[in-house]
Amino acid sequence: EAVVHQELPVLGVQWHPEKAMYEWSPTLAINHSNDSVELNSWTARFFVNECRKNDNRFADAATESQALIY
Repeated sequence: EAVVHQELPVLGVQWHPEKAMYEWSPTLAINHSNDSVELNSWTARFFVNECRKNDNRFADAATESQALIY
C-alpha cells in the first residue's frame, strides 16, 4: 500500500490518510479508533511537511490562479 524510493525523495500511498478522520458512513467499514485516527493524522502531516520542502513556486498570483482547478 506504500512505496518509498531508496535514494530519491519519492513516496506514495494507495489510500487516503485523512479518511479515518473525515469520512463517516454507516455503509463503509472505516476504522475510527483512536489509534487509526492518530496514525492517519501523523501520516497526513508527514506528507504535508514533505511537500513544504519543495521550492517550486508560481511566478505570481495570476499564474497560480490560472493553474487552480477551483
